[in-house]
Amino acid sequence: MFDTFKKWLKKAAITGLTASLITTGTAQAFTLTSQPAVSIISAEVAPSTIDATKDEKTTISYCTGAESKVTLGIYQAENQALSKKVSMLTVSENKKGGCYQPAWDGKYGLENEIGVKGEKVKDGEYFYYLKSEGVLNVSTGSATKSGWITVKTQANQLKITDVEVDNGTFDPYDNQEAEITFSISQDATVVIEILDEDGDKVVTLVSKKPYTKGEHTVEWNGENDEGDKVENGEYTYKIKAETSSEKDTETGTVKVKKGFEDDEDTDEARIKNVFTSKENFDPGRNEKEFIVFTLMAEGDFKVVIFKDGKKIETLADEEDAAAGSYEIQWEGDEVINKEGKYTYKVITQNSNGEDMEEGTIEVEEDEKENKKPNVYKDTTAPLVFSPKNSELEISFKMEREADVTIEIRDNSDVVATVVENENFGEGSHSVYWNGKDKYGDYADDGIYEYKIVASNNKGKDTEKGKFEVKDSSVAKNGGQVSCAGFSDVNENSPDCEAIEWAVSEDIFKGYNDGTFKPDKAIERAEALKVILEALNVKMLDNNGQKLGFTDTDKNAWYASYIKTGLSLGVINGYNDGTFKPGKAVNRAEALVMMINTAKVKDNIVVPTSNYGQPYFDTPNNEDTKWYISYAWFAKTNLLTDNEFYFYPADPMTRGEMADMLFRYKNS
Repeated sequence: MFDTFKKWLKKAAITGLTASLITTGTAQAFTLTSQPAVSIISAEVAPSTIDATKDEKTTISYCTGAESKVTLGIYQAENQALSKKVSMLTVSENKKGGCYQPAWDGKYGLENEIGVKGEKVKDGEYFYYLKSEGVLNVSTGSATKSGWITVKTQANQLKITDVEVDNGTFDPYDNQEAEITFSISQDATVVIEILDEDGDKVVTLVSKKPYTKGEHTVEWNGENDEGDKVENGEYTYKIKAETSSEKDTETGTVKVKKGFEDDEDTDEARIKNVFTSKENFDPGRNEKEFIVFTLMAEGDFKVVIFKDGKKIETLADEEDAAAGSYEIQWEGDEVINKEGKYTYKVITQNSNGEDMEEGTIEVEEDEKENKKPNVYKDTTAPLVFSPKNSELEISFKMEREADVTIEIRDNSDVVATVVENENFGEGSHSVYWNGKDKYGDYADDGIYEYKIVASNNKGKDTEKGKFEVKDSSVAKNGGQVSCAGFSDVNENSPDCEAIEWAVSEDIFKGYNDGTFKPDKAIERAEALKVILEALNVKMLDNNGQKLGFTDTDKNAWYASYIKTGLSLGVINGYNDGTFKPGKAVNRAEALVMMINTAKVKDNIVVPTSNYGQPYFDTPNNEDTKWYISYAWFAKTNLLTDNEFYFYPADPMTRGEMADMLFRYKNS
């Protein structure tokens, strides 16, 4: 860090020029008198690296050759030309010639320009600057010395944290991917591998790649090193981070499942939105842990705790449980004073299949020394929060008075600040969040983290936990449910009439949470399904035949729709041999798909249009010639609700698709 600055500082210390960096004015010149010249015979720092959190100190030992005024300070370099005071150990203090050993405790001190006096400094590199100046009628001249001090806490050790998997169960044959997100505490070289159940490597996702400190995301498309899609089963991801002196490893599981439908309207036994209220807890202090998950369909479920493959406790064993969210408490009586990592498994099954999700919970003692403001027994109520008619309660206890900041976070992003530097006393406390972000809008559905930071003059303590926001759309729409009974469709919505029609005709269905999700992008296979059903096309039975695409499953729910679409000539694949059934369809593609079906089913004629542009964003050129006639047809027959713009490249949403089909059927 600041290598050029270090070299300059070393040279400046020898020549005495460093004074211009720290102070203003001109350094005193040496004069030829009978008085002794000031000199610093020796100066050294030991140890040169300290951990301030362990109250370690460093000693600056120096010897002067004559009585002089001594100034000794600790500084932090901002750049090559600027530094700021951290702590002044001695300021223009008369010292007789001799040796001295002042110490620095790694805290902000007198005249500091950065932090709060008495608090420990942040990790980083600092330097001491020693100046000895002549005393009037006693000594003459000046001399300087400097050296570097590194503050590095144990918390700065290389760690892989905040590992999360999106699409933990996925179907690579349907163009689905698993997304692995993680953070590293410092710059490191990273390797990420996928292993099979025998521990053999399937594929290397990242091979010795330098990653910077912070959050990163990688995807796995379900292929092995040879580019072939893997078979059904459970696979292990392994993340390895390494520096020249440290390394860390984290593992977890993902599941490959052919025919897996990544939507919420399913009868198949499936688990989603699995998380724990805390990554670690101390049952010895009566802290509680909750395992939270959502069953997507009715079925039996179990929640079991394991340690090194051995079952410790069964927390729940339910039969015929309804679809919905569950919060299973683990009191941890069996593991008090048994610190370590434990595995939880959530297992569900019904007549349509089975599913399993797992994760880790760490049991550790929650005690703080040195009178730090220990935060404990923190949790939220409820753990699955619907912001329409309530607020989220964040409760916690503190052992000592402290200033507290509480944030709601989405990974590394701060969504909202609930309290900021507010003083709380010893004991129990509760604060409330209304579900709105820092811009005043309701936060989207998803899993969030609360972060509590408590600080006093002895240090700080941080606690984190998780909760889920659900049915945010109800709050966003004022709770109105008048349009087709959906909580997220306002009766004044321009798509309401179309959605009511589409639902009444059994073309579209809502979701288990009572929403329609009108703004959700519709996928290619889904778009084909609703188009064929809206135009009353008779479906062909696929009979388990291959569909002719490398990324489609002959037994998937969409198989008969693709076969029918191919027989009518209304769909095409891509040049690479794929159909991409899970890819969002754009508005131009959806329009062409619908009109091509109407040509076959209803004998619609689409005039060829070689001149002019139907919409401001739809020029008549080489790039648009494949759909320009269809866009003119849509404009002429009022198949869209905007006469000026078509937005051809935007994803077609569920609400827009319902509206376009409704307009066609009524035109």
